[in-house]
Amino acid sequence: FVGDFAHRAEPLRERMMHALGYDNVRHHEADIAEVDDKFGKYRVITWLHVVPGGIFLLLAPIQFLPPVRNRFLGFHRWLGRILLVAALASGGAGLFFGFFFPLGGFNESIPIAIFGGLLFFSAIRAYIAIRNGQVRIHREWMIRAFAVALAISTVRVVIMAFDIARIGVDEPRAMFVISIWSGWLITLAIAEFWIRYTRQRVTA
Repeated sequence: FVGDFAHRAEPLRERMMHALGYDNVRHHEADIAEVDDKFGKYRVITWLHVVPGGIFLLLAPIQFLPPVRNRFLGFHRWLGRILLVAALASGGAGLFFGFFFPLGGFNESIPIAIFGGLLFFSAIRAYIAIRNGQVRIHREWMIRAFAVALAISTVRVVIMAFDIARIGVDEPRAMFVISIWSGWLITLAIAEFWIRYTRQRVTA
């Protein structure tokens, strides 16, 4: 389905690139076919990555809303347990693909291991903190966990920016690895800034 999505999105991409003056856009059918084959071969793990990951991205923001935490604490706790399982399931499946079938080769496995491990650690650390009544620490580690998950979207934005700027056209795999590092570091930097900016207010 990854290749099918790329095929459907190609006309829009062509029109956008044409409007920017890039008429001779190089296509990477082989790369798309390789990605499609990788995910298609392991459909269960693919869905284990996509579905729980989607649930986490869609529902995690609800947990940061003060009215939900203050007025519906029971709901907040149960949703938190669901999100913990979703994060671990999606992260584990992502680590599987990143380790055994990295599109960018070994250089992709390195950031996948680092940031995938950070997702695991952040989610578990947040759970341990709230079990010990450490609300502030719980909040901060959940922000980090959500940032790691959200960074996947940032990576896509960076890839699109590189594509439009014609950066890495001849080396798409290297560009993909650079996009992974850039997307995750940008998102985590913003998360850390927000944690420190709001820490005193939350403590007070």
